[in-house]
Amino acid sequence: MYEDLQREVKAGEAVVVLYFWYEIGYNKEMKVRGILEKIVRHYPEKGHWGIFQVRSEDKVLHDIKGVVITPRQGMVLEVEGVEDTVRGGITAKTVEEAKPVSKLEIRSYISSIPGVGRVAGGDIFEKYGVEALQLLKDNPDKLRGIGLSLEGVEKIRKFFSRKELDKEVETWFALYGFGPKTCRNIREHYENDQTRLLTDLSENPYRLMTVPGLSFRSVDRSEERRVGKECRSR
Repeated sequence: MYEDLQREVKAGEAVVVLYFWYEIGYNKEMKVRGILEKIVRHYPEKGHWGIFQVRSEDKVLHDIKGVVITPRQGMVLEVEGVEDTVRGGITAKTVEEAKPVSKLEIRSYISSIPGVGRVAGGDIFEKYGVEALQLLKDNPDKLRGIGLSLEGVEKIRKFFSRKELDKEVETWFALYGFGPKTCRNIREHYENDQTRLLTDLSENPYRLMTVPGLSFRSVDRSEERRVGKECRSR
């Protein structure tokens, strides 16, 4: 079969060889974990697609093309995708926000929280170290003397409250077996109103039929999957 292919494309042999050379040699699977350093472009109206610069622990700056729902400079991302070693950049298959682990990640993450900022974030980290993140989550009022205003404390509370809602929504998405594209469509339809979305997911998933691309049949199948998972877990 290979010999037949060679004969058929003999005239364009150089092009074919170059094509395979490019596909095999210059595109490779990549996994990157790092800090979001710059939001180059972000289009919420296009499914939150954008171009982002992420600096990994080895200090390499990667150009990432993909979907990040609520990008913030300083957040930690884990990216899986394909790197184009000719033109540069990584086209992401999945981009997930990761829990900060190292001191650099924690310090950067703290500064990325709405209501904190780089200066106050640095001061808070200098005083409380790796415990600062938990303190911001549990008792931000305690930090008002270190550059946080009353308005900033309220923003911090709203941020962590939204994060908790996000976790609950993701849990329900997993139960229904929704894929990444469907999840994005649902979020866009609800305009990131997590409270209303969570209510519909937990109380009446058939309200999701108003989401473009979701029919009664698809929602019904997802509901069957959810019920099946719950039954098996008992």
